[in-house]
Amino acid sequence: MIRFHFELFPINKQVKPYEIPFGHVFQGVIFGWLHEISPELFHELHAYGKVRPYAINCHIHRSEPLVEFSIVSFNSYLSAVLLKIVHSVEGKEFDVAEKKYMIEKCKVEKISYETIFNCMAPIYHFYIDFITPVHFQTSRGAYPIRFPLPEVIFGNLSTIWNNLTEISVKIDRKNFLKWINAHCYASGYRMKSSEYYISSTQKVAGGIGFVSYQVKKPNKNFYEHYEPYRKEDIAIDSIKNEINNHYRSNCCWIDLLCRFGEYINVGRNRTAGMGVIRYHPKNYLEEEAKSKLLSSIT
Repeated sequence: MIRFHFELFPINKQVKPYEIPFGHVFQGVIFGWLHEISPELFHELHAYGKVRPYAINCHIHRSEPLVEFSIVSFNSYLSAVLLKIVHSVEGKEFDVAEKKYMIEKCKVEKISYETIFNCMAPIYHFYIDFITPVHFQTSRGAYPIRFPLPEVIFGNLSTIWNNLTEISVKIDRKNFLKWINAHCYASGYRMKSSEYYISSTQKVAGGIGFVSYQVKKPNKNFYEHYEPYRKEDIAIDSIKNEINNHYRSNCCWIDLLCRFGEYINVGRNRTAGMGVIRYHPKNYLEEEAKSKLLSSIT
């Protein structure tokens, strides 16, 4: 995956009002460039029913006339086209939301999936800042969920990971979410509803703020009914070891998906700049701690 980071300065040195431009404005700029260079890619990225292989993030500085905008690409062809664009637009002026901007800097950063995968560790206490409003559409009903429950946030991120990453290691999403429901919960939060424009005329509401999450000790009821550990001929010590590995593995997946989410955003309309997050790990499992946790279920 490749992140393209742009620094833009308004020609008149003013960015007020601060709420403009939004991510969808830059999405329009990028797609305007793509339509000129590669119309077939432009139409492919608008295909319905697919996980879109990019995310957009926009940050407006209040202390100086600077707008930072980035697009993360998970598609090799899209990355190649964007590289051509980067070399042609640096130092040029263009219009964004009825203001003239100059692209001062263009930075290209390659991020390895293997690096994210190899850095994951078994987390059990963390919090997430939701920088831009987040909302989720689920099969539970017609109305979106605006609070990032563990089930919906990790369900969303695991779907994106399985569909977009080139690494061969995938998540057993169904069993992982069962484990999340039995072990992960929101322990504190400070959230509010906020409106966000996803186009020049359409806006939606989402949650913004921070949520603290914790992972419970191994759930006895969950592991008693988890099929791999119900065989009568398995020794107790072997069962303990299997549970330990399974519990630790899922804690690692949480850590990986949160780090991944900082690049891809979470929830609906992430390609228009919604669901931008910052992940803050607090506590990881230690060997001694794991032993104490596992002793509680035997």
